Amino acid sequence: MTWNHRVLRHVDPWGDVYYTFAEVFYNDEGVPDSYSDVCMVSETIEGMQEIADRLLTATAQPVLDVTIFGEAET
Repeated sequence: MTWNHRVLRHVDPWGDVYYTFAEVFYNDEGVPDSYSDVCMVSETIEGMQEIADRLLTATAQPVLDVTIFGEAET
């Protein structure tokens, strides 16, 4: 299983769109199949820079709609 940081698109109950960063996990075929909140903790400033770099890279990737994970919007 592989993962990377991605931006997820959500729609709240009032129809307002918002975006979050997530750690997205991919199945063996490379299809996104789950996600979790981004862990933004490190023991070093270099580790924090690495997280920031991954988040910046995520903004250059296509946004994933959270509904691809089979969840209803909240």
